[in-house]
Amino acid sequence: MTLLCGDCGLSFSTLHNLKIHKKHRHGTSKAVPASNLCAVCGKRFASKSNLTLHLRLHSGIRSFVCSVCKKSFSRKCTLDKHMLYHTGERRYTCERLFSCDECSATYVASSDLTRHKLSHVAVKPHACTVCCKTFARKHDLNVHRLYHAGSSRFSCQYCERQFVEESNYKRHLRQHTGEKPYQCNACGIRYSQVFKALRNKSM
Repeated sequence: MTLLCGDCGLSFSTLHNLKIHKKHRHGTSKAVPASNLCAVCGKRFASKSNLTLHLRLHSGIRSFVCSVCKKSFSRKCTLDKHMLYHTGERRYTCERLFSCDECSATYVASSDLTRHKLSHVAVKPHACTVCCKTFARKHDLNVHRLYHAGSSRFSCQYCERQFVEESNYKRHLRQHTGEKPYQCNACGIRYSQVFKALRNKSM
């Protein structure tokens, strides 16, 4: 079995050698088997099952669909969490917003704020070889590369516009269908985008 150092990528044939390397080079002895590294973004996982769940995010397969707004998810637990917004157990309100300390951006989910905060970090080690734009996360670089490659995975059936990311595609579709899945809890007005419902609530 080949073992990789999760910090620098060096490979070792024995766990003993990896632990010695990590202790002296990185100050830790945690070992991550090479089979538990994501080949797309390089993220490490303690177990094979966690890696398998993670790979669904890269595959674009979203088997769990919301019966109310048709938004799709790669994990059932994420769909269950999303459904709480429709049932009213979680609300799109200003009191529940997560705000960025460095700019005026606000988010409904703390995970979205965490992802956004990476845009403010000074060190962005993942650079595009075509345009030299840099990214804090390798996943964001991989999505960016699809734009250069012209790899549009989603096509609008109304106007044939092409999209790389599913979230942008679904937002665009609502312009054609008139669907407004987000409701302001203060006045009841419905919106096609969540930030508009939040903005109305704060006025």
